[in-house]
Amino acid sequence: MTDRSVESSRNRRAARDAVPLASMPTLVALEALDLPLPLLLVGADMNVQWISTAAIEELRLDPDQVVGRSWYEVFPGARSRRAQHDELLRGRHERLDFPRLTLATAGGEPRHYGAQLRPVRADDGQVVALLAVGPQVSEQVEAEDALRLSEQRFRAIIQHSRDLILVCARDGRILYASAALQAVSGLSPADRVGGSVFERLHPDDAAVARGRIGNLVKDASLGVATKLELRLAAADGGWRWIECTAANLLDHPAVGGIVLNCRDVTDRKRGEAELAAAEARLDTALRTSRTIYWTIDVATDRVTMSPHFFELTGIDAAQWEAEPHPWYGRVHPDDYPIVHRAYEDYLAGNGEFYECEYRLRTPSGWLWLHDRGRAAERDAAGLPLVVAGTSQEAGWRKRMEEALRESARDERHRISYELHDGLGQELSGIQFMLTGLATELHREGSSHAAEVDVTLSLIGQALATARSISRGLEPANPKSGGLRAALRQLATDVSQTHGIPVHFDVPALSLEGVPETATDNLFRMCQEALTHARRNEATSGIGLVARQTDGALEIIVSHDCTGPGGTPQDDADTGLRVMVYRAKLIGAQVSIGDAPGGGAAVRIRYPLAPRPAGDA
Repeated sequence: MTDRSVESSRNRRAARDAVPLASMPTLVALEALDLPLPLLLVGADMNVQWISTAAIEELRLDPDQVVGRSWYEVFPGARSRRAQHDELLRGRHERLDFPRLTLATAGGEPRHYGAQLRPVRADDGQVVALLAVGPQVSEQVEAEDALRLSEQRFRAIIQHSRDLILVCARDGRILYASAALQAVSGLSPADRVGGSVFERLHPDDAAVARGRIGNLVKDASLGVATKLELRLAAADGGWRWIECTAANLLDHPAVGGIVLNCRDVTDRKRGEAELAAAEARLDTALRTSRTIYWTIDVATDRVTMSPHFFELTGIDAAQWEAEPHPWYGRVHPDDYPIVHRAYEDYLAGNGEFYECEYRLRTPSGWLWLHDRGRAAERDAAGLPLVVAGTSQEAGWRKRMEEALRESARDERHRISYELHDGLGQELSGIQFMLTGLATELHREGSSHAAEVDVTLSLIGQALATARSISRGLEPANPKSGGLRAALRQLATDVSQTHGIPVHFDVPALSLEGVPETATDNLFRMCQEALTHARRNEATSGIGLVARQTDGALEIIVSHDCTGPGGTPQDDADTGLRVMVYRAKLIGAQVSIGDAPGGGAAVRIRYPLAPRPAGDA
């Protein structure tokens, strides 16, 4: 006997024990046929009396789990239809169809069936049972559920989206409006459906919108119209800017209209207007101050200049962009080492800003620029990735400073000349005449000889003072031995005047290559450094050392006392702040820190290296 025969026999015995005699012929007929359909016979008490072999296979249940059990136990979802079952059992209907009955399986994954119930009547016409035919519709149900969920999700997204969606007919009549219309215009979708999509547009924009959408209606091949920015009347009487994209879906069976996707961009337009106004103000400020801005990509060493740069310098923008390093080849050879050192020092973390002055070659000649910048972006380690800043035309200031320096030099030279060749010569003449008079008075034994000797001593002191002042006005004059001689005399004067030994170690070779235009400022900076050491009570000695290292002149003034570190800008001493000013004039750097052997030191670094050949 096969498994199917065993199941049928077991099914038959179970059913005969439970089925009323009146329905026995129907059950015997069903068993004899055993149609390859999922069939169930349900008695008047709604208990399952019989199940076909096909149904057993489909439901994947043992007959004992179905036969004899209530229809509502097997299909719990059918309880809501109990009243309809009763009507069917009373013979008031000839059929009852269920599009979906859910069976909970042992694995927990439900299966769905579409049940069709038909009454089974006895000879007297009374309904004694119901015959259920139930093909599985799980795939269909799952597809319907997925579609329903998708529709619900889509509707929720549309209803809660801040983007406005409109569907309009060929003539612009609104067929559908999403809920975002309320937020954009202050009107509910119901108020606008049936109205014209052009009705509340700004008059200047309505004509444009009509033309663009009209073209889209005429030529469906356009597909999606170009984006439009339109002004829509708001409930507060103002205008809201919307960005709109139109698509021709007139032939789409589910849409049948022109679909407009609109986004409120009022805040963006307001921001753009404010940005444009700010850029206009910045442009005015840059043009009136003859300033440009720039950025440097540190990794690629590529400089990006603002348009003002090309207007200010007259350099061709295309030519500039075509060169790999356009900036290098245009910096004055004397200024290149100064600029290069300042930039490298900033990248190394020395200072809050990169700042430097230099000459740039332009079609009309050399142009003085003053750079000031700082890191705009840094990596995780804090190293600069992008440096941004400004360059301001500094020619007028440089010319003024040079004129002032020339005037000061001329004035110092005049005063020095007057002291040396004027007052000095006059005092020398008086001294000569009094020396003769003193000799005569001493020979005569006059009591006034001592008074004349005192006068001669005072005149000698005055002459020495005049000569000292004259020499101090132009200490580094080449006629007087230049910078080295002036520094040696300075060290000697400090030792003799203040009783502090000064160790002087300035080889002549260390000063080679220093231009005459920088010697006076270097001397004054060393003079101030020695004064700084003396004020810090450097009693055991001061060192004045000069060397050339890494293409630069380095002068170190050290003493045994501990001083403040950092840059002289941080020092309250006005003289040290003047040192910084003098350093900037010649492209030098000044710093205060620890001396190698202890104590403190003022370091002056003046670049001397020529421009590298590879960067020309």
